[in-house]
Amino acid sequence: MPVRALRRWTTCALGLALLLVAAPAAADPWVRPASPASPADEEAARELYQRGVEFVEGGQPALGLEYLGLSYEKSGAFLPLYAIAVTLHTTKEYVRAYAALRQLLHMHDELPEDLRHKATALFEDVRARVGVLVLHGLPKAEELTLRIDGRNVPDGGERPLHASVIPGARRLDAERADGMRWQWRGAVREGTEISLRPTWSKAPVTPAAPVVAVRSTPPRQSDEEGGDAFYESGWFWAAVGGTVLVVTAIVLGVTLSGDDGLEPRGGNVIEL
Repeated sequence: MPVRALRRWTTCALGLALLLVAAPAAADPWVRPASPASPADEEAARELYQRGVEFVEGGQPALGLEYLGLSYEKSGAFLPLYAIAVTLHTTKEYVRAYAALRQLLHMHDELPEDLRHKATALFEDVRARVGVLVLHGLPKAEELTLRIDGRNVPDGGERPLHASVIPGARRLDAERADGMRWQWRGAVREGTEISLRPTWSKAPVTPAAPVVAVRSTPPRQSDEEGGDAFYESGWFWAAVGGTVLVVTAIVLGVTLSGDDGLEPRGGNVIEL
């Protein structure tokens, strides 16, 4: 390896290590940057994305998800979030996969048609595996604490809030900043959405709110009929163990156009 290339690789590796030490672990919901990513952030996002894919393909999905989440937080690109969603689906973390896929489909209009088709199919599959509580009339996220079975519910500010849960008997506790509370208990079936509107009270526990609506999802496809791995898409192919990595223009700052495709020297290929 040439000295200049070695120095560049060492600098990137050190910078990435410092970033991971300084940054908190990425968590649900996955937050996009408030402003467009800077060139430095795009470079960091690319490195984080590459490492995330390496860990996922190397059988360490939990660590890979951390890197991919940080890549998304740095870039706001759909690519890391798509990888997160597919990884969670593959590892059967369907509650988190539902949240990632919903965010991907609702917040990323720039998602290419082939990936949108795959993501939609995955979303329908996941929706048939989980139960969903659709919560209406909630205050802002910063004015609310939500817990399901004692665990905090990720709240990215979407209203109404869609909270996916493992099917079964569930308890939802909500508390506003002014101390008003609400509790709901009920059975949530697989493939069902239950719409609820809270009735607030100062009492520690309030009666279950009336169900606004219940919607069932068609039976899910079998595991054997699931979607392809994320790296099998033309937009998401990666040869991490080799010398090239193909990603999108948002992360790399290159332009995808025409039938350039994945030619070894095409505009979509970055040599590492």
